[in-house]
Amino acid sequence: MPTHINWTDETRNYIRGCDHVSPGCDNCYIDGTLPFRFNDWHFDASGHIDLDLRPEVIEMLHRGTRGKKVFMNSLGDTFHRDVPFDLTLRAFQRYGELDDRVFQILTKREHEMARLAPRLPWSPNIWMGCTVENQSYTFRARYLRQVDVPVRWLSVEPLLGPIPRLDLEGISWVVLGGETAKLTIKARYTDPDWMREIIAQCRAAGVAVWVKQMGFAWAVRNGFKRHEHEHIEIFPADLQIREFPQ
Repeated sequence: MPTHINWTDETRNYIRGCDHVSPGCDNCYIDGTLPFRFNDWHFDASGHIDLDLRPEVIEMLHRGTRGKKVFMNSLGDTFHRDVPFDLTLRAFQRYGELDDRVFQILTKREHEMARLAPRLPWSPNIWMGCTVENQSYTFRARYLRQVDVPVRWLSVEPLLGPIPRLDLEGISWVVLGGETAKLTIKARYTDPDWMREIIAQCRAAGVAVWVKQMGFAWAVRNGFKRHEHEHIEIFPADLQIREFPQ
C-alpha cells in the first residue's frame, strides 16, 4: 500500500505486531496506525503486541509494486523470533522472483538476522538494514556486515543521542530522523548537531544520506506544527539531504 515513509514507495506487511527490544522502541508508531487502531491492538505494559501473520501478502507482492521500492514489514520485524522460518524463507524466495523491485528490510533483531542469514536466498534486490538509535547500539552494524547484499543500510531513527563513532565499513546508506510519538509531549528531542556529526562521518566514508524527518519535538520547539517535521523545506539548510545509494 502507498505510504508516508518518504524513502520508500510502498509498504507490505506479512507480519503485524512486535515487542520492544531497545530504547528506540519506546514510542513505536505502529499501535497508532490504522490497522492497530481499527483492531484495538496496543502494546501491553511489557511492550508486546501479539503477531498477526499474513502469508497471503507474500504471494500478492507482485500487485502494484513493479519498478518500486517496497519496505517490508513496516508494522513488525522480519526477524522476530516468533515468525516461522518457512514464512521468512518464502518471503525471501519471492523477493528473488520479483527482481524488478527493491525490497527494503529493517530489523532491530541483529542476532536473529545473522543466525538465519546463511539459510536464506539473498537476491541482489534486497536492501538490508538495522536500526541504530544511539552510540550504545552501533554494534548492530557489525552483524549487518555479515549479510551478503549489495546495499546494507542503517536507520538512525529515532536518533536519541550523539553518535561520534559510527563504523560505516560496508554500509551504503544512512537514514536519519527524529522521533514521533502518539503524544507530542512524549517525543524525545533530536539535536540537529547530532545529525551533522553523523553526516560528516558519512561524507568521509562516501556513504549516501537521507534525512527523513526532524522529529515532533524539534518541529514544535521551532514554531512548526508537529506534522510538518518531515517537510524538507523547514529543515536547516545543511540538513536538506535526500540521497539514495548508488
